[in-house]
Amino acid sequence: MAQLSESELDIIKANPIKDEFKTLLATFKSTYSNAKVVDSPAAYEKLLTDPAGKGLALRFIGTLQLLPASSALPSRKQTVVTGRATTCLPIHNRVRRRVIIRDFGKPIYEASSLVALITGLIGAIEGHESLLNTRILHRNISINNIMLRKNKNNGFLIDADLGIRTGSDRASGAPGKTGTKAFIAIGALLGEPHSFIHDLESFFWVLFWICIHYNVLKGKVKRRIVPQYKHWNYLPTERLASEKASQISKGIFDTVDSYFTEHCKPLLPYLKELYQIVFPGGRKWFTEHRALYSDITRILKKAKDNIKAETVS
Repeated sequence: MAQLSESELDIIKANPIKDEFKTLLATFKSTYSNAKVVDSPAAYEKLLTDPAGKGLALRFIGTLQLLPASSALPSRKQTVVTGRATTCLPIHNRVRRRVIIRDFGKPIYEASSLVALITGLIGAIEGHESLLNTRILHRNISINNIMLRKNKNNGFLIDADLGIRTGSDRASGAPGKTGTKAFIAIGALLGEPHSFIHDLESFFWVLFWICIHYNVLKGKVKRRIVPQYKHWNYLPTERLASEKASQISKGIFDTVDSYFTEHCKPLLPYLKELYQIVFPGGRKWFTEHRALYSDITRILKKAKDNIKAETVS
């Protein structure tokens, strides 16, 4: 508690509030450091001896609590109470807090190596399954929501604001059309109740999108525009669902090989393997298949090990 000056103690002794107000004034002094407030005897005298008594004091401090520490003393019009106070306002403790943040990671598309890219994707998928085990479905898988830890080959998910709590690991019944259009699963685009199977399909579209848009030149990640896919972010959801379904039914990799960047071409055979399990028979999943988590990570881990071995050799 702040130490009161002799003049302040004299004012308190002469005031009918006396010791009851001593704690209030000490708290007031220790909380607000503005010189115009703390060092103004006239302000204390007005606060303690006004006919409105305790009601005025509480109103006065309540007003100060709305001001930053650097603010000047409130004007007389702000603090004068007309008539005698019949009730006392409650004192609410307020704490000023500052949150200092720093970048914790970078988006997965900024991965400078294929090993880092795959490792980040594996970490995000495993994190997604961990969330599902606690009955939380993310529902917003995109290239901006999968992050790489700085200085570490690991990935994690952010932006779970569209996430929902599910009653089981089956479809939640929540609306399906959530997320970034280019990465939304076909079934979700068509309005199916959102399920983890849709998010796993979104991971496929994320990797596919990175492979055709991002290159690494002289250690720097470069993004390019691919006109054939630019419109995916602007098409109506039903048309985008139809276009995606058409591509996977025809065998999407029969036509897109030439779009892969030089940096990402080593991933092509593994992306084809993912296509086979994410779209069995060239169709989306119509039932939920929990083993799809391990099937996807198995292929990604194989890709990581093989690419790392090729890099070393």
